[in-house]
Amino acid sequence: MATKIRVGDTVVVRKGADKGASGKVLKISADNTRVLVEGVNIRTRHQKPNVRPNVDAGIYKEPKMMSIANVGLAHPTKKNVSGRVGFNVDKDGNKKRVFKANGKEAK
Repeated sequence: MATKIRVGDTVVVRKGADKGASGKVLKISADNTRVLVEGVNIRTRHQKPNVRPNVDAGIYKEPKMMSIANVGLAHPTKKNVSGRVGFNVDKDGNKKRVFKANGKEAK
């Protein structure tokens, strides 16, 4: 199944604490409901000292996955604006992602 947001796309956050921030998609969950965006939704994690090797105590900042419904594909011409994406089939039968506002292809 073709998805509207793919790994490597630049997306803009539509909802939440990081609204308006943009970043590159690093990972999408297996069920296509959650997405990991570079530099967005950073959470602080406190790690206790542990007896396991290579585990240091401290405070770490790590990105968390967020709902794919909270992000939109970044518009190619406008800054920090997301556009709705749909699909069109060209004359050769290839399915392409296009922005609904202007019909331009989403890359």
